[in-house]
Amino acid sequence: MKSIILAILIAFVPLTAAMGAELTNNEKEIISASIRNMITDPESARFKWVPLIDERKSNTYCGVVNAKNRLGGYAGDAPYIVLLAWVNDTLKASLVIGIGSADWKSTDSLSVVKVCNDAGYSQLYLAQ
Repeated sequence: MKSIILAILIAFVPLTAAMGAELTNNEKEIISASIRNMITDPESARFKWVPLIDERKSNTYCGVVNAKNRLGGYAGDAPYIVLLAWVNDTLKASLVIGIGSADWKSTDSLSVVKVCNDAGYSQLYLAQ
């Protein structure tokens, strides 16, 4: 009986991960501010968002950012991962763990995408 219940729960994990909560505007601002602090041209940053995994209990978040490089042109979509600090279901801070590059096959991007996949953010290519 326990095996059947466990099998059913495992079957629904991908479905619940795909149905995470959308970020609020305040949460997006906190996350984007931490990313902007790490890039060359903070004002040019354009973000693409994915739903939170596991509602507001997740301690990580992954998304995509495109910003201008030193030459003044947009570099292309780059994956990122941040650590989230929640207090009573309210996001208080985020800390950048890593930002990849527009070359998703680069070592930096592959590392970020691997950690994101492990955290449940396996569809960054669908970010909007």
